[in-house]
Amino acid sequence: MSYSFHSDNRLPQTRLAVVSYIIVGMIGLLLLGFWKLQVIDSDKYGQLAEQNRVRSIPIIAPRGRMLDRDGRVLLDICPSFSVLHLHIDSILVQR
Repeated sequence: MSYSFHSDNRLPQTRLAVVSYIIVGMIGLLLLGFWKLQVIDSDKYGQLAEQNRVRSIPIIAPRGRMLDRDGRVLLDICPSFSVLHLHIDSILVQR
């Protein structure tokens, strides 16, 4: 038996050329998209990165009872409110 390799097992040259052009076109589109991100939209993404860089998160300090070494309560939490009343002369109010 003789095995001969014929050209019918190989891809035709035109089909190979089309596939290679499609691959080159897709790589070109990727490079164009990367260029757009790096050059054209760099200011927009730079501002977004700057806003995302530092974020302040308030942490409320835990408050509670203060005890002495025997476990007796020295200080306890009780809400308190301050009210300030400023008396304004009636002449200023009428203006």
